[in-house]
Amino acid sequence: RNTSSKADAFLLRIQTDLIPDARLDFDVGALGPSSGSFGFIGGAGLRYQAYDRGPLRIGAFGQVRYAPRVTSRVTLNDVGTVDVDHDWLEGDVGLLASYRYRVADHTALVSYAGPVLSVLRMSGTISDSARDGARFRAEERWLVGAGVGLGLEFHGVNGIRLEMRVLDHLNFSVAAAMTF
Repeated sequence: RNTSSKADAFLLRIQTDLIPDARLDFDVGALGPSSGSFGFIGGAGLRYQAYDRGPLRIGAFGQVRYAPRVTSRVTLNDVGTVDVDHDWLEGDVGLLASYRYRVADHTALVSYAGPVLSVLRMSGTISDSARDGARFRAEERWLVGAGVGLGLEFHGVNGIRLEMRVLDHLNFSVAAAMTF
């Protein structure tokens, strides 16, 4: 049945070069449903830069994240608000085109946009209601969306980024990158 779920994720991403135009990502952090408690989330991804000519770049990405044993309160249309213990699995693939505007030496403003395919699956059990022990399954309705963002880069790798994705609803993210 129709339901909605909101969550905040706080992630640390570690990237490493795989081959000259590809990076491997590892994410680790905390996922906090709006009506639940924070728990572990981890994941991995791959980014490939297919085209890089001057200020224009085109790249593809794929990533998957998993959070085991998430506890949250969910409102189900036919039952009401219930406690749910579930696993959270999400995957994204996309194609992004970006343009780098040189602001100063070693500083660039980067805008990007492109289509994103997103899959979110939650499965577990309902507890603390008349349906105690019943299976719970949820997934996104709209799989295809768009991502747009704006970043400020220093020395090509360090910087900050603001991003918005439009899928079922608007999703916003803020990120900072630092190279050691």
